[in-house]
Amino acid sequence: MLTYLTLLFIFTAAYAVPFNPQFEQGFNGKQWVVLAASSNGWLNYGDQADVYHAYHVVRSHGIPDENIILFHYDDIANNKQNPTKGVVVNEPNGTNVYYDIPKERSITGKDITPQLLPKDIDIYVTTAASPDEESYFCCYDEKRDSYVGMYY
Repeated sequence: MLTYLTLLFIFTAAYAVPFNPQFEQGFNGKQWVVLAASSNGWLNYGDQADVYHAYHVVRSHGIPDENIILFHYDDIANNKQNPTKGVVVNEPNGTNVYYDIPKERSITGKDITPQLLPKDIDIYVTTAASPDEESYFCCYDEKRDSYVGMYY
């Protein structure tokens, strides 16, 4: 379930980046990207590594640091099981994707509350009410003609 939530945020981030000319025309607002690695611990290394990689992808498409919100536990780069302290890779023999992760703009740890989010942004976030029930999230942006939806 947590992997699906992480993938939703990565998918959402990909659609926030202007890959299509229609995104570059007529939009005067800020583009925000929310990236979330909702798992922790060494066994869930890949979730955080993928989010760090996604961070570099959206930065390479012109989204500034101040418009990227990163949720992660930040417990793998310096984990005692990491043979290369301070280095995180998202593929075998890959390059370090942990470099330049903005610590001051990251929201880390297990206690995420609305008070930790930037005050100048409206974010609609949903979650399942309990581990025993399913929920459905959907978001449609008329200006960009895009739709994101998922069960979790």
